[in-house]
Amino acid sequence: MAVPLPQQPSGTCSSSRNWGNILQKIKIVACASGSSLYKMSSPPFGDDTPTDDRAMSRGGPGDSATSMQALQRRVLVEFYLEEMLRNLLVGENDIEQDFGDSSDDEDADESTIEDEFGELASLAHAKLNVYMQHGGSSRLNEAIELFEEAMDLQAIGHPAWLMTVDNFGHCLFLSYKQSGSLWHLQRAMWCHRKALTLRPLGDPERPSSLNNLAICTQARYEHLGSAEDLAEAIKCHKEALLLYPPGQTDRATTLTNLEAFEDAIVYYREALALRPPGHPQRSRALSNLAHHLHTRSEQQLERKDLEEAIQLYREALLLRPPGHPERSETLSGLATCIAEQKKEDGSIQGLQDAAQYYREALVLRPLGHPARSMSLHNLASFLRTRWERHGINEDLEESIQLFQEVLRILPPSHPRRPSSLHHVAVSLLERYKQRHDPEDLGIAIKYIHESISIIPPNHPSLCFKLASLASAYADYGDVLKESYNVDDFPSIFRRACNLKTASLYDRFRTSQMWVQRQSGPAGLEAYQACLELADLFLLIKPSVTARRALLSSIPSNLVLDAVASAIEAGDLRRAVEFLEQGRTLLWSQISRYRASLDTLQEIEPELAKEFWRLSQLLETSATTKITEERSTKSMEAEASKYRRIAEDWDATVERIRGINGFEDFLRHPKFSKLQQSSKHGPVIVINLSPRHSDAIIIQYNKDPTLVPLPHVNISDVVTTTNNFIMAVRADGSRTVKVKAILRTLWDDIVEPIVEELRNLKVAFGSRIWWCPTYALSLLPIHAAGPYRRGKLNLFDMYISSYTSTLSALARSIDGGAKAPHTTIPRLLVVAQPTTPDLAEIPYVREEVEKIKDSVPSANVLLDTEGTRAAVLKNLQTHNWVHFTCHGSQKHENPFDSCFYLYDKPLTLLDIIQARIPDAQYAFLSACHSAAGDVKRPDENVQLAASLQFSGFRSVIGTMYAMADVDGPIVAEEVYSHLFRHSETGKEVPYNCLVDYKDAASALHIATKALRDRGVPLERWINFVHIGA
Repeated sequence: MAVPLPQQPSGTCSSSRNWGNILQKIKIVACASGSSLYKMSSPPFGDDTPTDDRAMSRGGPGDSATSMQALQRRVLVEFYLEEMLRNLLVGENDIEQDFGDSSDDEDADESTIEDEFGELASLAHAKLNVYMQHGGSSRLNEAIELFEEAMDLQAIGHPAWLMTVDNFGHCLFLSYKQSGSLWHLQRAMWCHRKALTLRPLGDPERPSSLNNLAICTQARYEHLGSAEDLAEAIKCHKEALLLYPPGQTDRATTLTNLEAFEDAIVYYREALALRPPGHPQRSRALSNLAHHLHTRSEQQLERKDLEEAIQLYREALLLRPPGHPERSETLSGLATCIAEQKKEDGSIQGLQDAAQYYREALVLRPLGHPARSMSLHNLASFLRTRWERHGINEDLEESIQLFQEVLRILPPSHPRRPSSLHHVAVSLLERYKQRHDPEDLGIAIKYIHESISIIPPNHPSLCFKLASLASAYADYGDVLKESYNVDDFPSIFRRACNLKTASLYDRFRTSQMWVQRQSGPAGLEAYQACLELADLFLLIKPSVTARRALLSSIPSNLVLDAVASAIEAGDLRRAVEFLEQGRTLLWSQISRYRASLDTLQEIEPELAKEFWRLSQLLETSATTKITEERSTKSMEAEASKYRRIAEDWDATVERIRGINGFEDFLRHPKFSKLQQSSKHGPVIVINLSPRHSDAIIIQYNKDPTLVPLPHVNISDVVTTTNNFIMAVRADGSRTVKVKAILRTLWDDIVEPIVEELRNLKVAFGSRIWWCPTYALSLLPIHAAGPYRRGKLNLFDMYISSYTSTLSALARSIDGGAKAPHTTIPRLLVVAQPTTPDLAEIPYVREEVEKIKDSVPSANVLLDTEGTRAAVLKNLQTHNWVHFTCHGSQKHENPFDSCFYLYDKPLTLLDIIQARIPDAQYAFLSACHSAAGDVKRPDENVQLAASLQFSGFRSVIGTMYAMADVDGPIVAEEVYSHLFRHSETGKEVPYNCLVDYKDAASALHIATKALRDRGVPLERWINFVHIGA
């Protein structure tokens, strides 16, 4: 049976009380207060890791002891469930009856009532003002009682009653923020909702009521997690915003209250612009914007946001000198940002500065201050973080003591209590690792359980609490198994990873914790979750450039270890699926926007059209170049727009998946689909993991074959890769060093694979495809061999090509099957022998002549004709292209990698954006056109691979700087082979087609021609083929 709700007293004024004497004693404070209306301008804060104290600076005391006991019992039973809360809380009519209506007292003397009302209201204002300046729960309790008594003296709807109900609601909200009393919050909501109904459209105070109600509703959302409350808060804030046109001063208050919504930072910047230097509320606007930038930096790992937040906090601190009531709030926020910044760069001095700011903030919040618990919490969290970095045991001990003091201060129902319970538990677990004191472990698990039990089941902060519990079960199962069902830890991790109300970054970090603790076949589920969340996490950024910056937060060996884990479990098909899912994430995301819609178009044309429209918008966002000239405000507005489009795109994808036959639309491909890439020859995947290295041979309609590589370890391959890069860059003869590297590749990697290919009856002269991982993708596997007299090298046995992913290769093969080949290709040749401001390239004109000999119909853009605009235009009408010009691989900004044309560079982003129709073949006779990204080789952000992802099905490129003299030789051999059936360069017989799939064989012949001419080893191995 539910405990009855505590009834708030609604007493009437006693004439025996000498209000005149009391007013005289507080005359100055009362006059300063006047009858001004308190407007709730501070957003409530209730997130799991509080770092901003705006809300607590307006905190209030708790209920009476009796009421608090009753509330505690209710919270433990039902209060955290929103639907039960709505059923159990007193209804609006009941609350209204609680206030009464003295208008029916016909004998009351109106002038006496007005006087008494004025005295009560003024005294309540005075109490509230003193509380706001100095704190003190008794003052806030008295203000609540006085406002309530004043309300009883006026009829509901009376102007004086409206003024008082706003202030009464504000006091109740402050009390909620201090005590966590949902009863006080519900009454505050009733006050502001009632005021709103009595202020119709056109009332100048309606926006204020909308803001007040929105703040309370948002606070209840943060406490209970009800989506209905969040929706109402957003609706109220946006309605208020419409009532304040741009430029109006009061608009800043509404903008300031739009917290944690999709347009928050855009609104906060506008609010700051409305409060220029000299404005009394500028420090508040600075602090609000700084807080949200810091929050975004935590969730999106945006360093610039953190740096800007520090700058804004410092400016706010100057506007809040010693003695300012909100100085402690700014000190705390600044300390948190500095601590996070210096944690990354390892600055001890920076951490000391942060500690000083935290301690100064705590001094400004002595015992009894409503925000003291928040300062204690922040300092305790900082000390534990500093202990993790520097191992000072005193920091850990003080952290535990401070967290325990927070628990003593916060009542059981306070919304921040679950967070404090969780944090002290984490600190106790850290101490247990050192001391192995069973009491620390027992209390920690108890606190985690308690923190989970008193928050709503879908609260965003639940993610890390569940992760901590699951981690403790996994780490200390032998100790805990007598008291807890520790074998449940995988299901707890699963629940945390699937908690969609939590941020993607938090869910991704949780999945990493799961991966670290789950081994064997059961660990494959953990890796699956981790790879999926890594993909989703990158998508929080609209552009591929920004997504690449986020890649640093994803361990480079995550996918490699996932594949190794699947191999250990004997699941080779799953291993191949993992490899496909976890590599080239940036390209895979763009490719989803270009999914084939032919079948869908026939069934649901309107849905196909909507998907195409949204995909176009998302691809435009993804491939838009980020420049320093673009304002921060415009980029944030675009990011907000991107999020809304992305949500619509996700919903559209789900609608498509609801159609029979489209259940797997845009899901990560299964092995059966990936196997299509091996239609024309085996694909060899080489996984280079710190655990072990292996090759998997994929053949069409056959089970995959495992080739263990026991002599290969990741550190040796990295060393070999560095040696190779230095060797090919060195002056003079490089053959001896390069040949030694090729022998190592043969002995440790290629020879065992070739032996298995022979066992599988793969005939010599066949085509094979290599799909290497990590640093191995930067090495010339195609040229491996013993290089000894009488021994065959790899190129003597097979024709090698590369592919970045199996999906890209499958698209190249399938696309070719659909393309008609009734005429010769339309070949565009872009030749730049004399690009302005760059060295002249010899032999370019000769290379063009060699191409024209085989392809007289080729369209050549030479010198001044080869402008960026002309090339982009002609790419739309030519399905084959040959570049002979300077090329550059930009390792710091790989999407700026380019071909240098006559007027402007043609960048990788330009090529992606071009969406070249029926793109088939590209020859990149330029330096570094197939050079991988040393920092993230598995992303394959280089020109040749980019052309493959952009639709070109067959690409020839170079791994490093090429010898200019080799260009004409290779071009002559390649094109004479490709066009061997065409004598006139016009129509050719249908059964003698010019096929881009012959490019690999053509290059194989061309490199043999270089060898036959005695060209040094390092020059001919430079040329590689990618794709079909």
